[in-house]
Amino acid sequence: MNIPKIPYFIFIFSSFQLTILVALITQVKTTAENIDQIENQNQTMEKNTAKIEGQEIEGLIKKIGILEKEIETTKSEQEKIKKDIENSQKDIWDKLSIISTFVSSVILVMIGGIFTFLFQWKEIKRQTDESVKQLATKKETIRLQELEAIIKLLPLLSSKDEKQQEMAILSMKILASTKVAIEFASFISSQGTNEAVAKIANISEDSDEDYKLAENELNTIFNKYLSAVVLIFPEEKSDDKRNNKNSFCAFYITNDGYLISAYKSIVNQTNTSYKVLNIDDGQEYNAKLIASNKELQISVFKIEESVLYSIPISKNKPFENTQILFMGLTNENTIRVSSIGKIYKLDSRDLWYERNPKNNYRGTTGSPVLNTKGEVVGVHQAAVLGKKNQGWASRVDTTIKYLNTELNISI
Repeated sequence: MNIPKIPYFIFIFSSFQLTILVALITQVKTTAENIDQIENQNQTMEKNTAKIEGQEIEGLIKKIGILEKEIETTKSEQEKIKKDIENSQKDIWDKLSIISTFVSSVILVMIGGIFTFLFQWKEIKRQTDESVKQLATKKETIRLQELEAIIKLLPLLSSKDEKQQEMAILSMKILASTKVAIEFASFISSQGTNEAVAKIANISEDSDEDYKLAENELNTIFNKYLSAVVLIFPEEKSDDKRNNKNSFCAFYITNDGYLISAYKSIVNQTNTSYKVLNIDDGQEYNAKLIASNKELQISVFKIEESVLYSIPISKNKPFENTQILFMGLTNENTIRVSSIGKIYKLDSRDLWYERNPKNNYRGTTGSPVLNTKGEVVGVHQAAVLGKKNQGWASRVDTTIKYLNTELNISI
C-alpha cells in the first residue's frame, strides 16, 4: 500500500503545533497549579480571616463586656454622687439653718449689747459729770476752808511770839494744806515759821510731796549758808576731790577765812597743808591746819582769802526735841540741806539726833548742824553704830571759849 507522502511543511507545522500544544498543556497545568495554589491561599486566608474575625469579635465582645461593667460602675458612682449631692445639699441647708439661727442670736446679742453700752455710757457720763461737779464743789469748799483758816490764824501769824507763829503754820497745814502753810512760812520767815517747816518735814514720813515742799523751803531759807560749806582734803591727795575718801566737809565761821571741821578730818595726817574746794563755783584755796582738839572733836583751818559767807555759831546750849538740820554733800555732788531731824539726847560735849529717813545723803562728816535760826549748834561726826537714822555731833557752844581764848578767834 502506498502511503501517501506527507509534505515536509506539514510535518514541520505539526511539530510546531505539538510544541505549542505541549506548551499550552504545560501552561494550563501550571495555571491549574497556580489556581490550586491561589485557592489554597484563599482558603488559608479565609481561615485566617475567619480566625482573626473570630478573635476580633471575641475581643470586641470582651471590650463590650468591660464597657458594660464600666457603664454600670459609672451609673453606680453617679447614683452615689447624686445621693451625696442630695445629702450635701441637705447638710448645707441644715448647716445654713444652724448658722442662721446662731447669726440671728449673735445679732440680737449685739443689738442688746449696743443698747446696754449706750445706756451704761450715758450713765457713766452722767456720773462723771456729777463727780466733776462734786469735785469742783469740793475744791471750792476746801478753798473756802483754807481762806477761813488763814483768816482765823492771821492774828497768830502776825504775832511777835515765835511760838504762836510756829503753831499757826502747823495749824494751817492741818486746816488748809502743806503748800499753803509753807507759802505763808516763806512769806513771814521767822524762827517760829522755820521751826514749823522743819517739823512739817519730820512729820511727813508718809508723804514725799510734803517732805519735798518742806525741804525745798528750808534750802531756800538757808541758801545763803550753802556757799559757806566746802570740802577740805590733804594737798597731796587732791586728785579726786569730790570722791576722795580723805575729803571731809568744813564750814566758814568767820569772813576772814577760819573754818571748822571734825577732828576726824586730820586723823592719820602728817602734814598741815590742805586744799579747800568750793562746791558751787569750783574755786580752790590753800588752807593751813591751825589747831585740833580731840576732846572737843574739832579741827580748825585758815585760808588767806576773805569769804562772803560764814555761818554764825550759837552761844546758847541746845535743848532736847529741838528741830535741827545739817548741810552736806549729796549723791549728786552738791551742797544742800541734807538731813532734817531733832535732838533726842545731850551731854556736856555732844548731842545725838534722829533724822528723817527720807534723806540719806553721804559725806556729811564735818558738816554744820543748824538750829532753825540758822545758827551752828554742832559739828557732825558720824552715824550712831547699830542705830538706824541716828547720828551724833560735837556741841559748838562748848568750843567758843576754846576758839576765843586759845586761838584768839573772835566769835
